Amino acid sequence: MEGQNIGASSKRNDSGVRTAADIDVLAGRLGEFTRDELSQIPIAPAGTALKRGAVYLDLRIAVPVPFAATADIKATEMNYYAPKADIPYQLWDRLVAAWDRRRWEKRLNETRRTNRLRPPGRHKNRL
Repeated sequence: MEGQNIGASSKRNDSGVRTAADIDVLAGRLGEFTRDELSQIPIAPAGTALKRGAVYLDLRIAVPVPFAATADIKATEMNYYAPKADIPYQLWDRLVAAWDRRRWEKRLNETRRTNRLRPPGRHKNRL
């Protein structure tokens, strides 16, 4: 129904707000999200002061972690700050879970790589 905020919008984003769907590298890294879902993840424009105390993810870093903004943080071209308050909670939860899964996979791969470099049976230092 007109005027209600239920579900995903079928309208194209003409507001000039950049979203994850507009950034090719994010669309590639977030392949488990549809284009419509990515279009619901706004990115703070460069020069914008982040709202103090609001929670964001910087999607530009390899494994982002949610953080609460302080008064002195401004968005730059080097950041893809996604504000939690402007993202439907189901998408936010999936977004955080996707990065959390990647963080654990990265740690697991680093552990495997480290263990391959150690000679078998020599895990402890012996005197």
